[in-house]
Amino acid sequence: MEPTIRITPNAQSSGDTHIFTVQAIGPGDTDYVFSVSLTGTVVAVWALAPAEAMPELAHWLVYSHGTSRAFPAAYWFDTFNSGGTLKDTVDLIANLGEKPFLHPAIRGRYAGFVGDETLGKLERLDELCALGFQRPFLRSLDDAFEYTQASSDLSLAPKDNANFLYRVCVLSVIVDHLSLGKATREKPGTLNAFDIWQEQHLGSRLADAVLVMRMVKRLRKQYPIHEHFALAADGVRSLRDDVVIASNYFSLRQGEPEYNWHQVITRFNGALDQMIEELEMLVEKENAA
Repeated sequence: MEPTIRITPNAQSSGDTHIFTVQAIGPGDTDYVFSVSLTGTVVAVWALAPAEAMPELAHWLVYSHGTSRAFPAAYWFDTFNSGGTLKDTVDLIANLGEKPFLHPAIRGRYAGFVGDETLGKLERLDELCALGFQRPFLRSLDDAFEYTQASSDLSLAPKDNANFLYRVCVLSVIVDHLSLGKATREKPGTLNAFDIWQEQHLGSRLADAVLVMRMVKRLRKQYPIHEHFALAADGVRSLRDDVVIASNYFSLRQGEPEYNWHQVITRFNGALDQMIEELEMLVEKENAA
């Protein structure tokens, strides 16, 4: 059953920005409200009145996001993130999802999960994948991160081990949302899918970057705490092999969460930089062909 979509012009609209309130009602008793802003420049490029463009935009935003969870508070359409026509823009929503169209204020909250530096790298990878492969680098993180619950800024150093582990879990979730490649029954999971993809398209030149992400996944296995240890047949507890291997890989130190986070996020960002470099060359090559 399709939701009912109601669109209302917002009184705060100005000549430069046209704001609409969208209400998505149903199926069932679901009732969500969000806003959509269109700049005067983008509607001029589309050669449409803002009210003419809104039904298609609202439909595809609702379709892309789904009605099983709350919507982000606001979306934004401008020439930098939209197509040259309304149809081109709708196609972008269909192919890339909603993330490129989140309102800048909402994207700012998004940065709180990963820090501005990491967010910028992820967005660059999204742009490259959209240009070269018509799909985002990451599937939407909405199901993992609520924009209104950015309780900790990952650009800040953790003061204790619990906050360090929380940050590791966020990085692990990002890895779980990689969208490139197709997993196999023998090698399930998004990281294995990406590894297969980069072997086929890049000749394993991103093997080191994949290893960094595998080590993040291993390190994540100490959270919750009860997964931190393995129990031998004689009942003796010991650190899980996954945790020991990953801790050694990142050169972590007992009782130094700030240092440990620096080690992990530096390697993670380095892996993203390597991905950007390789994908820039691949996309340039594909576009030149």
